[in-house]
Amino acid sequence: MADWIEVRSPHTGRPVRLREKDVGRTVRDGDGNIFYALECADGNGHYGSLTRVGGEEQERKYFEMIEKEEHAKNVADEATQQQVHDARGQKRKSSPLVKLLLVLIVIGLAVAIYLVASGQVKLGGPKPADPAPQDDTQSHSPSSRLRLCAAPNAQQTATLSHPSRCWPATYRF
Repeated sequence: MADWIEVRSPHTGRPVRLREKDVGRTVRDGDGNIFYALECADGNGHYGSLTRVGGEEQERKYFEMIEKEEHAKNVADEATQQQVHDARGQKRKSSPLVKLLLVLIVIGLAVAIYLVASGQVKLGGPKPADPAPQDDTQSHSPSSRLRLCAAPNAQQTATLSHPSRCWPATYRF
């Protein structure tokens, strides 16, 4: 079974898993960047280098990058553990009068819906008046279609008959 090692990419800082036999070879990270996995000078561990030869400078940059990432992770952990200050202020409690008013409005709406649904109260305007009874004798003269209506100014007004109402002020006598 192959032994796996983990080396961080010098380009992105993300860890890359590779086999032990790949040390010293060209490796690609998750973004496709090429680097080399090399053994540390003291023989303890591995590091990612931009050059095949590596050297003290490349090794130092690699370990500085790891230290910065660890420090940033620790700072982020500390920041999330601190309690966040709520700058929105204190919540205002609604007064009992407002609550009572809302309850009364809801009850009123419920009663209105019940009355309309049960048919006790009907919505809409007044119903039109019943049509006037028709005479059995129909003549085709215009005078037979005229009827008298009481006008508001107490004059008699004749209008053409309509099944439901009189139209005032059309003919005056």
